[in-house]
Amino acid sequence: MEISRRRVMLVLLFYLCGPIEAFGQNVERVIMAVPGIGLSQLPAFVAQEKGFYKQERLEVLIVVMDGTIATRAMIGGDIDFNLALASGVSAILNGAPVKGVMGMTTRGTQSFMVKPEINSAADLKGKIVGVSGFGGSTHHGALLVLEHLGVDTKDVSILNVGNSALRLAALRFKKIDATILDTAFVRKAEELGFKRLVSLADLGEIPSTGLMVTTTKLKKQPDQIRRVVRATLKGTGYFKENRGEMILLSPKNSPSRPKKPRSSSSLFFAPYSILGVADDSESGERTTQQVATLSARSGSESNGSPESHRPDRRRLRTTLR
Repeated sequence: MEISRRRVMLVLLFYLCGPIEAFGQNVERVIMAVPGIGLSQLPAFVAQEKGFYKQERLEVLIVVMDGTIATRAMIGGDIDFNLALASGVSAILNGAPVKGVMGMTTRGTQSFMVKPEINSAADLKGKIVGVSGFGGSTHHGALLVLEHLGVDTKDVSILNVGNSALRLAALRFKKIDATILDTAFVRKAEELGFKRLVSLADLGEIPSTGLMVTTTKLKKQPDQIRRVVRATLKGTGYFKENRGEMILLSPKNSPSRPKKPRSSSSLFFAPYSILGVADDSESGERTTQQVATLSARSGSESNGSPESHRPDRRRLRTTLR
């Protein structure tokens, strides 16, 4: 799969414009890929809109890109940062030169949506489950849901459909029977008559969004990584402390807008918790173990044990101090 020509041209123009002079300081341009525009990515957009990146002398271009493609593009040097944690960890398990430096969520923010006639786990047998891509967060989320419901993956078909908008369309036009959807799309799906069978937030700790970088960047540009982490943490903190404002901000990047804040809206923000950086966070290792286990069950291969892919604690501690 190739990155679209339009996206490549945008990236080239972004870099060819040269450095920016702001307040007498040289501002660095960086590209950050997000797997979609949902609640788990909003802290990055908040950091951008509130100027937290600019405070760190960074001009950040956020592009929406499939997690697997983004990981490959990052390894190839076409982008600088990737928020697709599951795809990044899958790549690490297969020997890719990638590291996780920051976690952003502790629980899933997505839901497993199904057709109206599906009422139980038994009804899922023989059905088609749509995901955004194999090895990504929706794929692993679907596997977790199936495990939770006691459904063997051999009893369903998993289909690579694309982003949330495409998966909702596939559900609507009966191309698939169930799928994982970001919270912003759940309301629209419910309006169309589909129902939520499982909320990933109810399945315990599922770190689903985090900042991934290449090992080369970790060695050569530790100061830039530190500044990106610091600004993103500010965005996460602002996101958690200003819930009302975030309800108004999220529609800019979402398909639907709530008419007024609802009491259940606190559920949207409960998953947001700063996990810290990977050097002293047990969540990073739990994510690695979780992805390795799910990959094995789905038939994917990984090179080496999760223990062999633990973060370089000493280097990260020095980098992110």
